[in-house]
Amino acid sequence: HIKQILAGIPRQDLVFEITESIFLEHSQGLFDLIQALDAFEVQLCLDDFGTGYSCLSYLKRLPIGNLKIDRSFVVDMLANPHSAGIVQALIHLGETLGMTVTAEGIESAEQAVALQQMGCDYGQGYFFACPLSGAAAEALLAAQTRWQY
Repeated sequence: HIKQILAGIPRQDLVFEITESIFLEHSQGLFDLIQALDAFEVQLCLDDFGTGYSCLSYLKRLPIGNLKIDRSFVVDMLANPHSAGIVQALIHLGETLGMTVTAEGIESAEQAVALQQMGCDYGQGYFFACPLSGAAAEALLAAQTRWQY
């Protein structure tokens, strides 16, 4: 069924996000599905990393290409050295494993700058845009907006 859905879609343009907590509920069945998606050359992202049990063995066993740092660490990283340390450690972990790293929940230019200085590859959050309709997202992409901070 997935193969039919993916027909005609460039694989490099498609990313499946899987939340870390889902592994706790469906680990073996999900592992098999992830292996099948990898065979279709679909990009896989582990979302909300750090909020579940953070089982590092999944990072070793699964073909995950992107690690998303949960916003709960980003939101107070400028004021809380423990959160900042966790964010830096997760960025380094992702780099070491050859993954791209995305930080969720960026709400200020100061957070964006700090994450960039830590080596974070991508960011998302209200600093860049609030949730958008399909048409508004297309207009934002068409405008080729660049954020400078």
